[in-house]
Amino acid sequence: MVESRPADRAVANGPKPQAATSPIVKLSALFVAVTMLVIGNGLSGTLVGVRAESEGMSSVTIGLMMSAYFLGFAAGSYYASRLIESVGHIRAFAALASICSALAIAYPLFIAPVAWFLFRLLFGACYAGLVVVIESWLNASAEPAQRGRMLAIYNVILVLGYVASQPLLTLASTESFVLFAVTSIFLSLALVPITLTRAGIPGKTAADRVSMKRLFQLSPLGFAGAFAVGMAMSAFWGMGPVFAARVGFEDEGIALFMAITMSGALALTWPLGRLSDMIDRRFVIIAASAIAALAALAIAALPERPSAALMGAGFAFVGLAIPIYSISIAHVNDRIAEGEVVAVASRLVLIYGAGAALGPLLASVSMRLLGAHGLFVYISATLGLLSLFGVIRLGFRGEGVLWPKRGFIIIPRTTHVSLQLHRDRRGQGPGRPAGA
Repeated sequence: MVESRPADRAVANGPKPQAATSPIVKLSALFVAVTMLVIGNGLSGTLVGVRAESEGMSSVTIGLMMSAYFLGFAAGSYYASRLIESVGHIRAFAALASICSALAIAYPLFIAPVAWFLFRLLFGACYAGLVVVIESWLNASAEPAQRGRMLAIYNVILVLGYVASQPLLTLASTESFVLFAVTSIFLSLALVPITLTRAGIPGKTAADRVSMKRLFQLSPLGFAGAFAVGMAMSAFWGMGPVFAARVGFEDEGIALFMAITMSGALALTWPLGRLSDMIDRRFVIIAASAIAALAALAIAALPERPSAALMGAGFAFVGLAIPIYSISIAHVNDRIAEGEVVAVASRLVLIYGAGAALGPLLASVSMRLLGAHGLFVYISATLGLLSLFGVIRLGFRGEGVLWPKRGFIIIPRTTHVSLQLHRDRRGQGPGRPAGA
């Protein structure tokens, strides 16, 4: 009998090869961090609006504060890369999350419109930086064959996180310090999976660019769709809780109203997207914006009191309005070469952000003139004009499909970095995959 050598026994008794880990499992820490961030941000936005209303701040003041968040987010999306390049992803994330957590509990300590405006501005900038770090990591960790799935999961988490944040409004009175502390806790917990994850350091993500003039020439309707949805949905997110409070909802009702309406996006985004793959996307944009405008007008026409009809109309409005953004991007994609997809989508993110910065302020002026229901009069007018513009554009054959349709993909309305998860991405620098 031949005796085995020590080296042979070491190989035989050594660690056995492990099965390949699913990309979703490897990225679970990042998804947990995203969930914590979205819950904290969702609760913060609703809580600040409701508390500002109870403190007697005017509609225009609240609108300015809500617009400040989107201004800060746009600035943060642009400058975050410089911070990350200077100190690295983990340190940048830790610093920004700590600032967001501190800001979340600063509101009840400094109850003044100017202070809250600055808090929202800084919070938006820091939160954008956090999103850039997360999306950079997802980009570096997702295999090419998994990009579409990662993008879909990421979008679902964004919506589910927001929906899950709203019931937290019922944990304590909005007049107390408790809910601000809860917000801070969630934002702080987002630090844990990021600082402990074994994900590799992401590569530098480049943002391709297309001129605004050329983008408008490619598709005026796609351009207008991104801008109008930004104006309408930011107004709803910023002033929706104020509207709910003014029509008689208690804290539980406000949370339920916001959660039910956002659930509409989960229910209707994919069906509308698939429909746009089968017929001219312009018809879907026109119909969705028109019906969403009618649903918003129905809310404005309802009596100022909580009701199931108001909830249902809100569900329809949000469910139809949110998909317009992704369908607008898909419509533009039908008219460009494959290499331009991410560059065009990056520009549409900026266009959406510009509309989002204006939305809450314009809605607040409408509420000051027309009362609480002025919010939905403004939203209805915005989406109605988009639908009318789409009908006018139907007369221009130049906006038809120039290339075979690529198929609908749900695009997040966060930063250009998430677009690198798109299957047609370019500009991703080298990085080490998660678990490396």
